[in-house]
Amino acid sequence: MTLGKQRRLRREGGHRYKVHYEDLSPEQIGWWEEVPTATPARAIAQCISHGTPTYILRQALERGRQQGAHHQA
Repeated sequence: MTLGKQRRLRREGGHRYKVHYEDLSPEQIGWWEEVPTATPARAIAQCISHGTPTYILRQALERGRQQGAHHQA
C-alpha cells in the first residue's frame, strides 16, 4: 500500500499491510475497483527497491497474466 508522505494509516489492522510512504505522480496512479492504486510498473519498482525476492515478483506477474490483471504498455 502506498500513501502520500504526509498521510498516516489510521485504521485498525494496519499491521497487516506493508505501507510505503511516497508521493506518486498522476502517471504512477491507477485504479482498481474505484480505489486509487500504484500502477503495476510502479508497484514492481517499489518491490524491487525494497528487496522483494524475484521469485515472488515472478509469481505475481504470472498470476496477473492468468487473471488478465495487466496488459503490455
